[in-house]
Amino acid sequence: MTKLNFKAIFYFSIFNFLIFATYRFFFLSFTVENTNLKNITQVLIQGSRLDLALISLELVLICIFFFLNRCFFFRNFCRTLYIVSGIHIFYCIVNFFFFVERNQHVGELLLAYITSPFQLYLATMPFIKENILLSFTITTLVIIYLVSCWVMTRKTIEKYQAPKIIVRIISVGCIIGVLITLAYTPVTVKKTRSAKGWQLKFVKSNYLTNLSSFSLNQAIVNPFYELLTIQIPASLKGSLPYKLDNQTALKQTQHDLNIQGTNPNYPLLQTIHSGTKNQTDNIVILQLEGLTNSIVSYREQQQVMPYLNSLIDNGGVYFKNTYQSFNATAGSVFSTVSGYHKICFDEKTRRFTSSELNGYYGSLPHILGAKSYNHYFFSGFRQSSADFKRFMGNQGFTTYGFKDLRPALPKENHLVSEGDLGIYDSYFLKISAEKLIQSKKKYTAHLMTSTTHSPWLTPTTSEVEFTSQPLNAFRYLDSSIQVFIDTLKKNKEQFEKTLIIIVSDHTSHSFGPSILERINIPLIFFHGGNSFDEIDLDTEQVASHVDILPTVLHLLGGEFPYSGMGQNLFKKSIKNRGVISGTRSYGFFITSKYLMKYDPFNEDTSLYQINNDKTLTNDIALDFPDILKNMKQSYLTQYETAKYLSLNTKIYPKQD
Repeated sequence: MTKLNFKAIFYFSIFNFLIFATYRFFFLSFTVENTNLKNITQVLIQGSRLDLALISLELVLICIFFFLNRCFFFRNFCRTLYIVSGIHIFYCIVNFFFFVERNQHVGELLLAYITSPFQLYLATMPFIKENILLSFTITTLVIIYLVSCWVMTRKTIEKYQAPKIIVRIISVGCIIGVLITLAYTPVTVKKTRSAKGWQLKFVKSNYLTNLSSFSLNQAIVNPFYELLTIQIPASLKGSLPYKLDNQTALKQTQHDLNIQGTNPNYPLLQTIHSGTKNQTDNIVILQLEGLTNSIVSYREQQQVMPYLNSLIDNGGVYFKNTYQSFNATAGSVFSTVSGYHKICFDEKTRRFTSSELNGYYGSLPHILGAKSYNHYFFSGFRQSSADFKRFMGNQGFTTYGFKDLRPALPKENHLVSEGDLGIYDSYFLKISAEKLIQSKKKYTAHLMTSTTHSPWLTPTTSEVEFTSQPLNAFRYLDSSIQVFIDTLKKNKEQFEKTLIIIVSDHTSHSFGPSILERINIPLIFFHGGNSFDEIDLDTEQVASHVDILPTVLHLLGGEFPYSGMGQNLFKKSIKNRGVISGTRSYGFFITSKYLMKYDPFNEDTSLYQINNDKTLTNDIALDFPDILKNMKQSYLTQYETAKYLSLNTKIYPKQD
């Protein structure tokens, strides 16, 4: 009987590997243009790792249930394996057609509307009506499969008396040990958490889906494993209900942002027209870890960041009133790349919500394409790179994380170039710049530094010039930026056509308790050719991460499609314009005169007036109820529109 058990498990495993491989072949055929052998191989190899984890976990649960029973019913054991396989087939078929139609996995919609059957009906009925024959065929095949399951398993042995409990426990323990081992993978973490710099963790899609194509990454995903390990756990955490009607909020957003949306599928899609004469081929977005704006101008007998200030003084355009979109790196990366506000209050334990991680946004790679451009993402962080690589890969970037860049570090002394957090900034930025100057095409690049993350540790060889260690870390970052730009200058012709955007991801070390200082970040535009044409800029206007993308498109010159919630900063600011910021607990709406703080969980709001010295008065909500009401309405309008469009994939038409 034991041989029969292992035979059934073996056939179940092989059959299901074939199910998912077949699914991926169809997925690639219908969603990816110009599929080649390399693409297929990458998808199948990385996808099979997820298949192995899913099959192992399912077998663990099935074996625990059956093998520990007093009487083992082999017939029911086989039927269970048969039915689980059928569920895989059915779910893959449904997910395939759903994704082809909506660029979204079926689990994202199913769980979003599972408590609203009518909404689920509205979402699925148009497809069923348009594909009535297909729907009928799938339903018929399901019935045939279930009948065949019953018929074929009737001939199996019904049951046998199980051996003693000790024997069963030992046998099951060995099987479970092997199977669970197959569901784990080594993951890079901070050295402070593990002396080796890695830990064993359950396999997740995030660790494997980091190719530079949205469709290829989605082909790697095992849709049923994604449902069980990501989408269902996320849905159990709940999300805040909408306060506004979706369509009303959308129309108000279009009005407030002056967007004449004409495409109902992508209501914020517009065209950016620019007549700028700047010669710009390359775009570099340098996202600095934890740089509070007040550090840029701070002096402790000397400037903390003299090189950054020299860029501002020598042709740089500096927007001082820029506010972080979110208080974590994931939020700033998301908003900078997509032009959308982050969904702050849902899936609070995750860096990106499921819809953000798997979304297809109007990023620079998707707007500019890959024919004339290379698109790069570099991150020096030792840990947490999987989520970022997956998100950036989905947005069209070729991704380089800690493991990819580490081989280029000086081999004679890794302690000098590598810290607990990851690669020290000077080495990370130099390696990244050397890759950029070798690009044979025009390029865009997004870089994330890491050294100035708390506890602000720097290489032992770096100079100590301040009594505050955080300030020493930011001085080190400043010199690292100089190393980066000096390396780019080695290719003089390329550098003179390069636009560099320097922005912080969020604040960290600050000098006072002000809310405003805690969300105020620097934003600097610097051109290698020092040839900005625009001369009448309002650099005092409020700005945020979402404004970077449309500004970059304007500075490239020409016409570009854009779908986002930002504004071009190189034009006069919109009257009474405000920007969104926030955390996982609070939302902020900031104008040049006021800051509104919103607690969605308790429905509390506060209003503060911004004085000329950037300090805030006491809560003045009771004195100015109309201003508070309008600011809260503006916040909810844009935040909920961003959430609604992301969840319903109404962002940007898929190109790859």
